Amino acid sequence: TLILYFSLGVTNALMQSGFITQNAVQPFLPLILWLILLFYKKNDRRLLVLAAIIAGMGLLSHIGIGTFLIFIPTVLVILFWWDEKTKLFSWEKIKNTFTYGLVASLIGISVIMIGVIWKFGGSGRVTCDSATCIASIEGLEKYFNPWSLWVMAGMIGIAVIWSLVRRKNCLKRAIPFLAFLGLIIAYLVSTHYRLTITDSLSTFLWPARTIWAVSLGMGAVAAALFGEIQGEGKWTKYFALGFRALLSLASLGLFYWMVMFKPHDLMPEFERVRGVYELKGPHIVRFTVDKYKVGPYSDYDRSMVLPEWLPPDDTNFRIDQLWHVDFGLWPLFADMPDIQAYAGATSPRLDDWRIWYAFAETDRLGKEEDQMKQDQANINQSLFMLDWYAIRYLNTSLDYYIRDRPKAFPYAPFMKSDWLTDKHELIEGARHHFDFWRIREEFTSPIIKATNVPTVLFIGGDQDWVHFVRSLGVSNINSQELVPVRGPKTPERLKLKELKDFDLVVLYGYDYNNFNKTWDNLKRFVEEGGSLFIDTGREVKESSNETLPSGADQMPEILPASVFERDVLGERWNLQILDSPITEGISFDNWPPLMFGDQPWKLSFVSDDIDLRKDSEVILRQDNRPVLVTSKIGAGKLIWSGINLPYHILTYQEVEEAKLLRKIIEWGTAGLGETRPDFDVERPRPEKVKISGDEFRGVIFKENFDSGWKAKVNGRRTKIYPAGPDLMYISVPESVQKPIEVELTYQGTLFNWSLFVVSLTSLGFGLKYVVTGTLFKVRLKSLKKWWENEET
Repeated sequence: TLILYFSLGVTNALMQSGFITQNAVQPFLPLILWLILLFYKKNDRRLLVLAAIIAGMGLLSHIGIGTFLIFIPTVLVILFWWDEKTKLFSWEKIKNTFTYGLVASLIGISVIMIGVIWKFGGSGRVTCDSATCIASIEGLEKYFNPWSLWVMAGMIGIAVIWSLVRRKNCLKRAIPFLAFLGLIIAYLVSTHYRLTITDSLSTFLWPARTIWAVSLGMGAVAAALFGEIQGEGKWTKYFALGFRALLSLASLGLFYWMVMFKPHDLMPEFERVRGVYELKGPHIVRFTVDKYKVGPYSDYDRSMVLPEWLPPDDTNFRIDQLWHVDFGLWPLFADMPDIQAYAGATSPRLDDWRIWYAFAETDRLGKEEDQMKQDQANINQSLFMLDWYAIRYLNTSLDYYIRDRPKAFPYAPFMKSDWLTDKHELIEGARHHFDFWRIREEFTSPIIKATNVPTVLFIGGDQDWVHFVRSLGVSNINSQELVPVRGPKTPERLKLKELKDFDLVVLYGYDYNNFNKTWDNLKRFVEEGGSLFIDTGREVKESSNETLPSGADQMPEILPASVFERDVLGERWNLQILDSPITEGISFDNWPPLMFGDQPWKLSFVSDDIDLRKDSEVILRQDNRPVLVTSKIGAGKLIWSGINLPYHILTYQEVEEAKLLRKIIEWGTAGLGETRPDFDVERPRPEKVKISGDEFRGVIFKENFDSGWKAKVNGRRTKIYPAGPDLMYISVPESVQKPIEVELTYQGTLFNWSLFVVSLTSLGFGLKYVVTGTLFKVRLKSLKKWWENEET
């Protein structure tokens, strides 16, 4: 305890943002180690189950620390325990380890599943380039008390000598704690040498966060070895007692020195850390939380650091703040939500969208040589996300470490342009400054809004959906012009009635099982007045006749040609362009090359005009081969592309090319944009929303899509779709009578409720076993009496 107390590994954790939750679970580790020791000493399985319950509570408290600094190390201690009564390897020990792991895992199942989803549900491998993610002596020394190292090393030396004298292994009690230390040290070495195996782990388990466990492990090693110093014969017995007494006196001397003198040595460092806390931690709460308004802060009020034009309790829009201390403490300061703290704890892809926006607003999209140039594609994507995330305000205040540059602007320069912002105020208060900006009203829209903009139903895979939505951002087709709605990957799952609810259906990266069912349904949809855009440039079954499914000898009737090929048509564009509403106003002169890295880009195309079907109109040709064609089929429209247009747009971030996609969608939907309807929003509590009005086609709810939300339109249950950057959209059918009332209620998901029940039930059974020593107890005498009564 003393070694840990006089190490900044604990004290600093109390004073650094982001460390409080971690610090709260630290006592679980020594408590579990103590219970494991008692279990092996008394052979009482209830102690093992109690230790497992506490480990499960550690997982629930903090998944990172609970897993890697409490659960896994204590599993190693159980598995490698070795003393006079316990073999190093045995089936009984494996059974004990399994019991411990099962109980802890069942109690912590909900956060374990979150961890698994975070690991495998993101768009790519997570890395941490910050210095906090790298273990270096200079970075860790202030968190580590070197006395624990010297004490452990000294005791190992003594144990080795004692083993030679007694001809008996005196190191075996320390083996489990050395295994525990080995795990953490291996992690520190991995981060030091930037091994990719721990890249994701180091994003939240910074090396500095592990040192308290290292100190504890070293103390445990020393304590285990201390207990081995004993003798069997009369001479060795007295020698051992004397030696232990000498060590005890030395420990008491160290204790006295640490209590009386060591704090004075550490006070300057503690004061420095406290000063950092004063500056970084409570600068916001001084203005809003009464218990922090003490001394010189007694008259502080949040109105002192907020412009009159920024309403802190407006929940219709969000604020964007890049400094983690600002957005971390903002909920104590205001009800207005903050976008940077808006994460997707159960779906990393929701975080991927926010990270894309963060890169756009700081002008870091694309290759490094193309960044910080205020490229129009980057500006458009920033505007796209400003609207979709309902961001109306910016706080560009900086860390106090760089207060010598008070005019430094952390965003891309265009974010403070007069055309984008209409209000700005710099407020210097306390030891920190606030730099607020307001986005012009026309560039954003509320979190909850009724809308009558056109809707697009997307059919395709997960990554294809991301590419499609991001390609819309390159020309800023935001929620004030269009609502892209995510459907399934397979079109055969959709009924004709559902397809007709949308102005345009997009097929990109799709798949299906039944060829005839899929295309017959889509043909009927178009013939009855629907619009369909299909891009076969992405590798799908209709990319060429060679990839058609078995039994199909030509392209579906709805497509503009009977035969497609997929191959390279040059590395540069050689376009022949038809004058059309789709090509109007687009410059094709400087389109980026037809290259995918070092390889030529493959296009899907009609090899011979003779294969074109009736009423097909070629809009674009590449090297005289049709690559973009429209058709009028019945009362509806079809647009076919063989370019793989969304992905080519994203690859090269070309606005003129993105305009082509805009024009295609505009032609298919008969126009973008909206006439803003009148509507009222009520939100009496966070999990209940009511939107009412007369003239709107749907509701956009700009919160992360979660299947726990349920919707009703005029009392009738309706479907909620993922829309835009995986937010939510509720369609209002044309048949619904006026006035319209859309009600949203959060009920949670069956999966999450099931995990909660498993966790709670496991905790209950575990506690029952700890108290009674059994899970189920049947009174045999009562059972026998009941059976005999039944016989009579």
